[in-house]
Amino acid sequence: MAVGIFMEMHEGKHFASVRDYKELKRMLSEAILRGFVEQILVLRPILSSGGEEWYRDKQTGETYCLVAPGEKSWGWWTRIGPEDFAQPSGKMQ
Repeated sequence: MAVGIFMEMHEGKHFASVRDYKELKRMLSEAILRGFVEQILVLRPILSSGGEEWYRDKQTGETYCLVAPGEKSWGWWTRIGPEDFAQPSGKMQ
C-alpha cells in the first residue's frame, strides 16, 4: 500500500516544536500550489475553540485536520474520517 502525501509530510500526530508545525504549513502550501492538496472548509470542528484547518489529498480523498500551536501544545495533525463530515443528525454534508 502506498503512503499518502500527508504521511510523507509528517508521520506523527504531535509536533516536537513550533518549527515542525511551520514546516508542515510550508509543505501544505507548496502541495496546494502544485495541485496535489486542497484546503477545505471545516464542516464540523473537532475542537470547540477553533484554530483548526482541514486539508484533502486530491488523489486519494484522504483528509487531515491541522491544529495550530496553543498554550499547552505545539499543535497536532491527525487524519479525519467520514464521520467528521456528518451533520449531528448523521447525514453527510
